Amino acid sequence: MIFYLLLLPILALTWGCQRTEEGQAELFYEYGPPPTIWLNKAGRNLMAEQASLLDADIYDEIISNANQALEVDPNPTDSIFYEGLVSNNPRRLDMRQHFRDITNLVYLINAYVLTNKQAYAEQTMAIAVAWAKKYKPTGNDVNENKLRDFFYAFDIHRDTFSDEDRILVEDWLKLMASKQIAHWDIEIGSSNRHAKRMKIILMAGITFDNQEYIDFAVQEIEKILDDSLYPDGTSRDLERRDAIHYHNS
Repeated sequence: MIFYLLLLPILALTWGCQRTEEGQAELFYEYGPPPTIWLNKAGRNLMAEQASLLDADIYDEIISNANQALEVDPNPTDSIFYEGLVSNNPRRLDMRQHFRDITNLVYLINAYVLTNKQAYAEQTMAIAVAWAKKYKPTGNDVNENKLRDFFYAFDIHRDTFSDEDRILVEDWLKLMASKQIAHWDIEIGSSNRHAKRMKIILMAGITFDNQEYIDFAVQEIEKILDDSLYPDGTSRDLERRDAIHYHNS
């Protein structure tokens, strides 16, 4: 019980973190999905029961953002232009209108967990179906890491989708994970990017109870740790890229 009660202030903290995108400069675009806390069904039920413990302003903001998300039609893209592009590249800037779907997805998930309101579930599923129909996974770890909240959305609503839509979204998410496995090579790239791939693979393993994905993730995580973290506290990323941001990631 104490563990789940502790999640309430964490939710409040992460909710504040996800607002940073709004104040960013208009001509430069850095995007990461808002932080989420992936709870199982029992945890979600407990969160809803304890929703009254949230600060009223935080609760109102969660619901307000979710209600605004209800009024926005999904806007998926067939290709993501982000990785390898500078922050003011026009194609990367254009992603803002599409990635807004991901931000809305988090708004809707959080509001649904707190209220169990069906309208939030329906809009979440509409976004997931729209993206599954349009975006074709490529195995790009940086780009598809932006889509990780679709796994959580599916985990919550898998029994609410129609049969046709559930199969569509499930196949799409499994393809995304299998593409990451197909592109896996511990000898190529940075450990930061391996971590992004591993996150997608492991989330798929948990979502679909796929032991093959889980075993792959656990085995390769050990290799990443051996190869990428050094005894003195530095890392392969810090050595190769001289960047604290990637080292921390």
